[in-house]
Amino acid sequence: MKDNGRFKPVGLVDQITEWLTGAILDGTIKEGDRLVETNLQEQFGISRSPIREAFRELEKKGLVIIVPRKGAFVKKVTRNDIEEQFPVRAVLEGLAAKLAFERMKKEDLEEIEKTSRKMEKAAAGNDVKGYWRHHHRFHDQLIEVSQNRTLIDTLQKIRIQSLMYKVADLYYREDLKGALELHKKMLSLIKDRNSDSKYIESFVRDHIEKAKPRFLRYMDDETF
Repeated sequence: MKDNGRFKPVGLVDQITEWLTGAILDGTIKEGDRLVETNLQEQFGISRSPIREAFRELEKKGLVIIVPRKGAFVKKVTRNDIEEQFPVRAVLEGLAAKLAFERMKKEDLEEIEKTSRKMEKAAAGNDVKGYWRHHHRFHDQLIEVSQNRTLIDTLQKIRIQSLMYKVADLYYREDLKGALELHKKMLSLIKDRNSDSKYIESFVRDHIEKAKPRFLRYMDDETF
């Protein structure tokens, strides 16, 4: 994406958006932080125009709030965000898993298995940040295999805020091995072509619904 610390001209807005998305999600850029155009111009050696366009893309994703005459700020995840998003996400991601199972090709499964092995390696080394990153990829891959563009696009925005690292970090630190075992079972169900797709849908939905109370507890933690 970059060459000698500078972005290549092809797909510049997409590259900047991708970099900023990753930095926001993994906590490098924190909630409430202002995204300073001049700093990014200097850092990447680019003009103001693609940076502003990237900010607009981040706003569409629900990661950034643009305040007139003040600038772009990283959105803060609220308790209400979790309350509203998790039930919808559970239903849609369950559906995506069902469709993915029904449409899964050998090469798709191989890629998901590679990601699962990376999750295992991160968990064995107690690498919470690494586990979170690969877990994010695991679900992204599964959703993409559903081949339902409306579902994919809708889930992208719904999932992204609840995947912010400050929430996920506490979640996985509490039970990293338990989270891994749950995803190993999920993968086992997907690999077994005799599995019931409706059961897979229910399994994924229940997994997300059960995570909601813990996420809300982290939101209420004064040290959060």
